Amino acid sequence: MEFFSQSLEPINHPEIMSEKVHSARQAAFKFIFDNNNLMENHKVYQAVKEITETYRRIISKTIDLEDLEHQKKEQTRRLLEAEANLKSSLLRASTTIMAIAETGFNPEQIYMEGGGNQQNRLQMAEIMRLYSGYTID
Repeated sequence: MEFFSQSLEPINHPEIMSEKVHSARQAAFKFIFDNNNLMENHKVYQAVKEITETYRRIISKTIDLEDLEHQKKEQTRRLLEAEANLKSSLLRASTTIMAIAETGFNPEQIYMEGGGNQQNRLQMAEIMRLYSGYTID
């Protein structure tokens, strides 16, 4: 293989992909070029060189794509985390506003059934809706 200055030890039964590729390349080289000096022909050399360079580009693009997919997953996770933090902040802000604006407002009772809690829930929902459109410069 052109990656090494020495040949690798013979592989009896290739198991992993790199061993299979190495074995296939050795077999192809022996079949096509063994004792026939084809590589000395400029056209043959250029054709083989183009195959090798194309293969390397494919491997490089595959690695780049895997890296981009990993980055996309990480950014998606961070986005979901930021959205959850925003919702939590909106809830805290609306609860604080309600506690200051409404006398006798008890945030612990907001989700209990009955009483005036329905009106308080609607007011908090409205505050959160209005707040979600607000941006701090």
